[in-house]
Formats: sequence, C-alpha cells, structure tokens
Amino acid sequence: MKIINEIFNDELIRHLAISVFLYVFLSIIVTSITGSFLNIMLGWNIILAFVPVFFAYIFMITSKKENKSLISKLKLIIIFLVWLLFFPNSYYVITDFIHLGGEEFYYSLGMYSGWIYTDNFLGYLTLTHIFLGAFIAVFMASYSLKIIHSFLIVKYKKNIAIIILFMILTLSSIGIYIGRFLRLQSWDVFRFINIIKQFIQSLDVFAFQYILIFTVIQIALYYFTNPFINIENSRA
Repeated sequence: MKIINEIFNDELIRHLAISVFLYVFLSIIVTSITGSFLNIMLGWNIILAFVPVFFAYIFMITSKKENKSLISKLKLIIIFLVWLLFFPNSYYVITDFIHLGGEEFYYSLGMYSGWIYTDNFLGYLTLTHIFLGAFIAVFMASYSLKIIHSFLIVKYKKNIAIIILFMILTLSSIGIYIGRFLRLQSWDVFRFINIIKQFIQSLDVFAFQYILIFTVIQIALYYFTNPFINIENSRA
C-alpha cells in the first residue's frame, strides 16, 4: 500500500491515471453513441497501456534504494520482466487505426471527377476516439521506456544502453505482432511454449516486415517524444 501511495504522489502519474480514467469514461459515451463494442475495447487497451507505466515507476523506486543484496537484484529483474511483458500494450494501441477500414470518409465519382467527402459523423467520432487513445498510449510508452533507458545509461555505457533499448523495442514489435495477428494477450505468457510455437509457425516475409516497421515506428516515436519527458522533475 505504501508503494502505491508513493506512485500516486507523483504529479505526472496522477495526471496519466486521470487521463486513462477520462478516456475509459469517454469510451463508454462513444460506445453508447456508435453502438460499437470496438470503443469499449479501446478503453480497455488504454488501461493495459497504463500497466507498464505503473511497473516502470516501481522499477525506478526500487533501483534507487541502496540495498544491493541478491534478493533486491532479483526483485529488480522480476519487476523489469513484468514491465517488458506488458510494455507492447502501449504501442499496440497504434494498430487500432486499422478499425477505420470499415468507415467511408470519401468516394470518387471517377478518375477526372475529384473526391466527394461524406458527412460520416460516427466515422469521424471513431477516428477522434482512436487518435486520442493512441496519443495517450504513445506518451505513456515513452514515459515508461525513458525510465528504463535512464537506468540503463547509468548502469551501463551509453552505447550498450542503446543496443539494449533497440532489443527491447524489437521484442515489443514481436509482442505487437503476436497480439494483433495471433490474438494473444500478455497473460498468455503462462503458455509460453505454445506462444513460441505459434509465433514460429506464423513467421513469413510479412511477419518480418511488420516487426521491422513497428520497430522503426517505436524508435521514431520515442526519439520525438523523449525531449518532452523529464522523469526527474515529475514528482509533486
């Protein structure tokens, strides 16, 4: 209970938690308007995207304690692995834009007739809802990743930290691929052997392309958002 109080004493964590709550509330309202269960799932995805923030902050608190015993180190490793397990849920929200494929925003009357844009209010409402969720999720992803990255820079050389960061984002891309195409969740890790088998069986040219694209996307998003996140001054 003490560590939870310490986490939510942080101003930025509180702000993110409130943002998640408001987004879930918004998801309920949008669902009632559109009648689509998709919007409730978007709310759930944002809750999952917040989980890595929670564990990254616990990791930061634990890593700053002076206790260097074997148990403390094992505890830190376990927290890191839990964070890594849930981390792909943050950037995964970007893939929710695929749900716009069923919406019609414009159509063409012919090659030389130009475009006609529709007054598809529900489509634009869904677009706005997904964009808001992706915006919040990307910020939370960058925040939790910066905590881990900062630790790696202190613990190891800068170049080694970059290599580990790249490995984390590659694993995250694999997690996003598994979540989107194999429809598996973070808690399916308890069927780890099954996941590995399904993943290997699914590998083809597209899988490698998808993983590469999302690794590049995550690197770019982290690079652009990194200067706006100051984990040292986030406490109230």
